[in-house]
Amino acid sequence: MSHQPSENSTSPAGAVVSANWLAYADSLASAEILKGAPACAGDLVALGVAGVELPIAHMDAEIMDLEPDFWRLLRNAFDSSGLRVESVHGPVFTYDRFDLDDEAARMRQYAKAATILGARALVVHPVLHPNLHVCRIAAQALDRDVLLATAITQELEGSRCRLALENVPHNSWSYLRELFRRLPDTAGFCFDTGHYQVRPETPLTEALTHFHDRIACWHLSDNHGLCDEHLPPGAGIFDWPTWNRATAGSSAPRIIELSLPTRWENPQAREVCLAAYQTAMAETKRACTLPADAA
Repeated sequence: MSHQPSENSTSPAGAVVSANWLAYADSLASAEILKGAPACAGDLVALGVAGVELPIAHMDAEIMDLEPDFWRLLRNAFDSSGLRVESVHGPVFTYDRFDLDDEAARMRQYAKAATILGARALVVHPVLHPNLHVCRIAAQALDRDVLLATAITQELEGSRCRLALENVPHNSWSYLRELFRRLPDTAGFCFDTGHYQVRPETPLTEALTHFHDRIACWHLSDNHGLCDEHLPPGAGIFDWPTWNRATAGSSAPRIIELSLPTRWENPQAREVCLAAYQTAMAETKRACTLPADAA
């Protein structure tokens, strides 16, 4: 496939997507990303994509053993394709799966990887627990979130990369406000539009205004309110006109997120992904005001 965008491309200029390199890989093993990610990058460039979010959250089992040269090889592969790694999606903070010191060490390794890859944001999810409404558990989760987020911000100090803690439906907006009240100013926020629509307990304008100065990146998807469908922007019920007005001045990466198959789930995963990306970028251009559109 040619690496030149089509003259009739409907992709928004400067589009950033979450790169489903697993459509090009045979497994989750780290060696597979060195094959799958460059192949995915080449196809995305051909569609007119300018940057990607690279998901590596599944690499917990190997993250402590991967040397800096592994991430440099991956960075070189993206650079060679002409595609920027705008963001890296790391893991979910755990409640008690790991010793706190061990988990902090793992998070620092993700931060080092994001820095080497040249990313502007490292996205992670706050502690996941089914009973965050219980005061004792909420207090313990908050303490752990603060300690792990602080470990990441310290590791990222002096780099262009910023921690981006994401709003996820298991966290109330009250929880998120309290969490960020305790964090240093260097800790950033990833506002996920789909996650918001599943839990819209705070008015959209209020949520966007409250976290305005913290925004490190945006995750763009849509749904019908019941679950996180990862539909293209405009295909659900999210209030895009309000979002467009509130975010017009933001230069943070806007990342289109879709739910896409892996190659071991579907042998035609590559073709499915390319068609989905093309449709999503066209729909995003209609629904969203992206920086290049506003220029």
